[in-house]
Amino acid sequence: MHTPDSPTFPVPDSALWLEKVKTELKGRTLSTADYTWDEVRISPFEALPEGARSISERKNNMWKTGSYIDPATESPAALMKALNEGASVLYIEFSKGENWKNWFKDVRLDWISLHLVFENTGMLDSFLEFPDRATLLKISGSVRVKNTDPVSLYKKYAQRLPAMRFLGFDLEDLKTAKSMASLLVRLADTMENVSPEVKPGRLEEQVVIHVYGQNDMLLNISVLRALRLLWRQLFLSAGIENPSGLLLAGHIRIDKTASYDPRIRSSVIAASMLLGGIDELFIEGTDEASSRYGRMVQHIFREEALLGVFPDPLSGSHVVEKLTGTIAEKVWEEYLRLRFKLK
Repeated sequence: MHTPDSPTFPVPDSALWLEKVKTELKGRTLSTADYTWDEVRISPFEALPEGARSISERKNNMWKTGSYIDPATESPAALMKALNEGASVLYIEFSKGENWKNWFKDVRLDWISLHLVFENTGMLDSFLEFPDRATLLKISGSVRVKNTDPVSLYKKYAQRLPAMRFLGFDLEDLKTAKSMASLLVRLADTMENVSPEVKPGRLEEQVVIHVYGQNDMLLNISVLRALRLLWRQLFLSAGIENPSGLLLAGHIRIDKTASYDPRIRSSVIAASMLLGGIDELFIEGTDEASSRYGRMVQHIFREEALLGVFPDPLSGSHVVEKLTGTIAEKVWEEYLRLRFKLK
């Protein structure tokens, strides 16, 4: 609110701003800043259409700090360390049977989330014998068994693990509409197959999409925002309005062999995924120090950069809005072509 003592600022003049931009470009044209995604060119300096508004409907920007635990190289002490340093969701891939009581000693499984990957169903059966029934009913996260159809997994285990998700999907290629459309096709086919087994209102709560961050910050942000639009459209096409429950888990790999500083790179990618609206974030390190860094940098983003304060920090950014809409539209067109064999 303006008061007599508060500073006043001139109304922004876009023409003057563009002249300053041209000066900074030192003779280069504005088109040097154009952005291309899947052969579609987007210009940050293109005039905004009349009445343009944000296409995002996010209500918050809160996320859970994730941490990887590798049973092949780490002990249960690493699990406790991750939790003590602020992780609230763990990703654990078991390649063999374990002493579950030893692994989860002193851990309140109903207080955290777990993404569990098992080598076979026998290992999952063994795990289910460890907690009491009351705890099993409250364990949240997701379950995958290698080389096992998620629909059959859901049918067999959903009643014993009602708070867990069984429909997990990976998205590693963010640069083409076809790869994202293929993901939508798999998602739609899987949900169609499992829908007769799911209680009304629970289907959308079964899906988790694991998105792997790229070096391109703008692409990370826009893909995450577009995924939520596509998710809503997928359900709308099935006659279900306002679906909830989609879980987007972000993954970043710290490559210590790269020529660039891996921690700076991972921090930049992390910032973009948080700005895009990720629900959970895992920064994968190759050693204990890198893993700890992956947790600590998230605390910095939350407590010092305050990225969780605003629901959508980049809402209204022309280039982000344009790229988000372009991705959503092109992926949906490709999805319809792939699923219904359209030309």
